[in-house]
Amino acid sequence: MFRSLLAAAGALSLAGAAASAQDNRNDRARDEARTVMRAFGACLVDHASMTGPHGRLVVFLNTPPTGRDGARTGTAVSDPECLTRASSYVSGVRMRFRADLLRGAVFRALYLQRGRTPIARAEIEPGFAQPETAVITALQHFGDCVVAGDATNADLAIRGAAGTAAESGAYQALAPVMGACLPRGRQWRFTREVLEGVLAEGLYRRTTAPAPAPHP
Repeated sequence: MFRSLLAAAGALSLAGAAASAQDNRNDRARDEARTVMRAFGACLVDHASMTGPHGRLVVFLNTPPTGRDGARTGTAVSDPECLTRASSYVSGVRMRFRADLLRGAVFRALYLQRGRTPIARAEIEPGFAQPETAVITALQHFGDCVVAGDATNADLAIRGAAGTAAESGAYQALAPVMGACLPRGRQWRFTREVLEGVLAEGLYRRTTAPAPAPHP
């Protein structure tokens, strides 16, 4: 059920006659899919059985969201109640969640609900060391850089309803910071689904980082 319900918003397709109408409908579909993803992530964070010490959600966050392990731990957090709740946000659209996008939705929920979740910051590992996760690590560094440069607009970008003018305005305000945070000589193109998760993880890590030890 996990794989049949959820989908990366970019994978949605709808039939349309005119190209402009098709684009608009696809944009709405992607925004709907992000809304579903957000709801699913928030529901998982609300479940103590998922978030207790060494719970399934902690294992999921500490597993690289790529390959077989990412799919396995993603399937393990497919709580039936949360699937039902999330699917109620849309009708007539068949979707699948991708582990990397679900990871971002969970971090968004952890950030927005910080202080009200049983997950301890120390339980979430700072990053991944495997060679195959180099891209994920680079995205984490990018998110940390953007949040350090403009945490206010990063917060506005992930907090607002999907597809609103306020959200678009926040991303436009972030554009100079995001450009400065890209690795030199590299050009990345982000979907908003990916970017939202990258910023959410950066915001969560920044706001829950341990305070520096006082100087003797």
